[in-house]
Amino acid sequence: MKDETRAAPARYAVAASAALPAAGLFAWGLLVALHYGRMGYLPLDQSIVFDGGYRLLSGQLPYRDFMTPAAVVPAALQAGFFRVLGVSWFSYVLHAAVANGLFAALAFALLRQCGLRRAWAAWWAALSALTFYPPIGVPYAEHHAFLFGLAALAAGNAARRTRGDAGALLWSALAAILVAAAFFSKSNPAVFLAPIAVALPLLRVPRRRRLRNVCGLLLGTAGALAGVFAYVVRWVPDPGAARRFALTMPAVVGAARIRLLLAGRGPGWPFWRPMLTLWPLASLALALTIALHSLLARHGDGERRLAAFLALGLTAVSAAFVATTMRSPVTAAVYVFLVAGLAQASLGRGPSGAGTAAADEPSPGRPPGAAPPPLPARIATAVLAMLVIASAVEAVRFDLLVDEARAGIDAPPAAAAATLPGALRYLRWGVPPFVHYGSGDLAEVAGFFASHPGNFWLLGDSSILYGITGRPSVSPVLWFHPYLTVPFAGRQKREEFDRLLRRHLRAYDIRYVVLEGEATQMGISLATFPVLKRRVDALRCGEETFGGFRIITLCRRF
Repeated sequence: MKDETRAAPARYAVAASAALPAAGLFAWGLLVALHYGRMGYLPLDQSIVFDGGYRLLSGQLPYRDFMTPAAVVPAALQAGFFRVLGVSWFSYVLHAAVANGLFAALAFALLRQCGLRRAWAAWWAALSALTFYPPIGVPYAEHHAFLFGLAALAAGNAARRTRGDAGALLWSALAAILVAAAFFSKSNPAVFLAPIAVALPLLRVPRRRRLRNVCGLLLGTAGALAGVFAYVVRWVPDPGAARRFALTMPAVVGAARIRLLLAGRGPGWPFWRPMLTLWPLASLALALTIALHSLLARHGDGERRLAAFLALGLTAVSAAFVATTMRSPVTAAVYVFLVAGLAQASLGRGPSGAGTAAADEPSPGRPPGAAPPPLPARIATAVLAMLVIASAVEAVRFDLLVDEARAGIDAPPAAAAATLPGALRYLRWGVPPFVHYGSGDLAEVAGFFASHPGNFWLLGDSSILYGITGRPSVSPVLWFHPYLTVPFAGRQKREEFDRLLRRHLRAYDIRYVVLEGEATQMGISLATFPVLKRRVDALRCGEETFGGFRIITLCRRF
């Protein structure tokens, strides 16, 4: 009893020493993302989760009231932020900032699990907070998938390291549930991350514990599937349509992109090519060289080879994602500094001996006294020093060229004082060159609906208009994307989509049609829907223009 009493303060001290750096990193990630999250407006990318959260806040449900191939979990979380803080750009950015802080804390936790000393783990985690949410600034489907993927890795590794049956069972079940949360954020990062997250709890553990972790993974998977099944049975009136929008159409798009990649024309290459400059290449090449050498070296212990496996696995996930997506390559940079930290953990020793916490301790599979580092100490120190320098330069470069540059996206000199609707006051206005309207146009559209009752249908990317005007979101899909949410003319399911759209327009008694320019960013226009266009032309009885927006008034019910 006396020994346990004496041990309790020591345990609390250890817990506090781990919690304080994690709390500091969370605060750092939160503040960085709050600073950058208000800079610039990207109509398509930054409207998806905003509108999804507003829909759920208004009582709409995915696959009952609207279809979407992604962003279900981020939208549900955003609805909670809107409910507590109101529908505003600040509550939107705050959601991303909290996720950014959690990402930094999780990166720290995973690196500590891999044996890296607190100072080094905090260094790489702090750099990771610059590449996660600051480039986009607001909640995004891919980023939440990467966040839940990282959480799944940390939970899976905790299950692998936990000796108690109950604790390990819960950690491995949680890992499977987090993979499901990643999938319902965005499927392609989750598909790439799932094999690593599932394999991790099973690596380097005795057979009995491996069986226990398999049971936990199966339990978590069964729980996630049961939850999805119960939701579909209770709330989804047309499971076939939900399956097509949630699974079939994304799978068809993904398969087409993989075929392009195999033909040497991967869709991600034009986006990735401008990023292939000296410093990102140098830092990534050094990290991969360290990890690959550690993985193949026979001198290193298994724990370090596991860290090398994670470094190479996360690099492969990022490469696969960027090769098959139309998103900017900066989206795939979220793990770059985490990979560097895992590479250092696989190296086993840093400058002045400051490497992994277990650098000089015997580990399973390695007799005491065996040389732990896979490289000679001097070479290991020199390589790590080069990695740290290259990564520090890349972090500054990334911050200046990506995070800071987004603040000046074709922004006028008076962007900070631009006229904006009340809900968007936290936003510092700036738009990319292809957006042909200003903040005043957006404010005038919001003002129009403040004095004109009736619902509207927006054919455009700025679906935040529904939330900032307090009107119901009436589109049957969360955003307009050829093939992924809107089947092209002549495609098998196009007639089904048209019927769904007409049913929504009648159900919400649409009085106005708002056109945001001639076409959306992805090329969807009123001409894309011939039946709808003829109907709008027949019912038109007035039109007003506010910069890049046209508001068509309809004479009779749609």
